[in-house]
Amino acid sequence: MLPWVSECVDRTIVDEAGMIDLHKTFPLLVRSRKAIIVGDPQQIEPVITLSKQRRKDYRQTAFLDQGLTDIDYHRYSPEEEYSATTYHRAAGASGEKNNQGQGIRLIEHYRCQHSIIEYCDAIANYGLEVKTKPVASLLQTNLIAYDVEGKISNNVNEEEVSAVSDLIQHLLEQGYSLEDIGVISPFKVHANALKEHLCNKFSGLDRNSVGTVHTFQGAEKKVIILSTKVCRAQDNVNWINKRPNLLNVAVSRAKELFILVGNLHRL
Repeated sequence: MLPWVSECVDRTIVDEAGMIDLHKTFPLLVRSRKAIIVGDPQQIEPVITLSKQRRKDYRQTAFLDQGLTDIDYHRYSPEEEYSATTYHRAAGASGEKNNQGQGIRLIEHYRCQHSIIEYCDAIANYGLEVKTKPVASLLQTNLIAYDVEGKISNNVNEEEVSAVSDLIQHLLEQGYSLEDIGVISPFKVHANALKEHLCNKFSGLDRNSVGTVHTFQGAEKKVIILSTKVCRAQDNVNWINKRPNLLNVAVSRAKELFILVGNLHRL
C-alpha cells in the first residue's frame, strides 16, 4: 500500500516480532530509515501450514539447488518458524540451532506473581529479575493444579468443560469478577466448546476472555485457567514437550493465579 519510495518512513516499530515471518515485514522495512523490532522468540512462533513434503521441496529448489546451504535456509526461509522470524533477523541470528542472535534483553519483570513467572523463567531460561509486588490470590496461592480424569467426545473434553465452569463459579464466590478471569486451551475445537458453554452460563463473560493460547498472546488476566483437554494416552502433548513457547505464553498470561486443569497422570 505504501508508495515505492526509499526511506519514506522515518521509524518503524514492529511488536510481537517473534510471531512474524520475515517476508511479511520486508515491504515496510525496505522503506524505513530506522526500525525497532520487539519480540520474544520464546513465545508463540509464526503459524506455518505447509506440509513437510512442501517444505522439503522448497528447501531443495529454492536453497540447495541454488548453491545455498542449510544454514542459509534456517536463516532466511519464509517458512522457518524457529530461526527466521522478523525478530531473529533483527537480532542477527546465525541460523544455527537454538541461536537467537544478540537482541537487547529486557529482563526486569513486573506483571506476574513470583511463583508464576519463575516457572516460565525456568522453562524459557530468561534469567529474569522479578520486580512484581507480592500479592496473595483470593485462594491464598498463585499456582493450582486441578486433576480431572476426563472424557473426550468430538475432540472436546466434556468433563473439563464442566470442571472449568465449576471453578469459575468458585472464583466468583471467593470475590473475583468475570473480568478478572481468562480461560484458554491449546486446541481450537476444545476452546470453542469452552467459549459456548461458559458464555451461555455466565452472561457477563466477555467472549474474548475464552480462546486458544494463540489468541491470548499479549493479553493478561488476574486469573488464567488452562484447560489442557489431555486425558488419553494418544492425546497430543507436543505443545508441552517439544518447545517451551506455547506453555510459556499460557502460564505468563496470569498476573495473580494460574490454574491448570487436566488429567495430571497423563500430563
